[in-house]
Amino acid sequence: MDENEKNENVENVENTSNVENETKDTNNVVSGGNGIETFLKEKKYLIIGIVVAIIAVIVIFNVFFNTKGKAKSVVKQFIKAYSKADVKKMIKLADPYGTYVFNDIKNDKDFEDDFWDEYKDFISDKDSDEYEEVKDSYEDSLDKDNLEDAKEAMEDYVDDVKLKIKKFTSVKKEGKNLYKVKVKVQAIDDDGDKDTDTLTFWVMKKGLSCKIVSAGL
Repeated sequence: MDENEKNENVENVENTSNVENETKDTNNVVSGGNGIETFLKEKKYLIIGIVVAIIAVIVIFNVFFNTKGKAKSVVKQFIKAYSKADVKKMIKLADPYGTYVFNDIKNDKDFEDDFWDEYKDFISDKDSDEYEEVKDSYEDSLDKDNLEDAKEAMEDYVDDVKLKIKKFTSVKKEGKNLYKVKVKVQAIDDDGDKDTDTLTFWVMKKGLSCKIVSAGL
């Protein structure tokens, strides 16, 4: 037997051994029982790593990209706060400067395009009378006595009428960092009478959070 034949025989033996080993590994995995347990134990760090990576992707997506979901969330929180007459929470969910700018230009046909530029201009001029007025008004609204008075005034109405979110009908981007959220809400009075209507919320994205700038029918 020459040298080439010897080498070929050695390779054949090795290949046959590899095939047998692969077949055994496959049989162990698919046969269940200890095979599955062994496979999972051997691969647990890989599996954990994959799961962690998937969770990280989902979290990053929700934090950085899922603005429509955040816009819906802030509306849900606002309606929930209303149902508890939590005035402070409602105020905190709104942006006072965004509200001022939105109401100032809402009758302009192009307000969707103008909003973000107008907002940036407004908050950059902190020495303006308008900015000081909005700032002072916002701080006054969070004054403890004013919060208690507002809560007391709301409680009577909240006790008489309960709100329930039926469904979000649309969440639409209307301009840079500005979203229109339509939500169908059911009002239930003391007698059990029900009335359903669609409320429209305008929501501003600022940084990683969303704030309400306007609401109405």
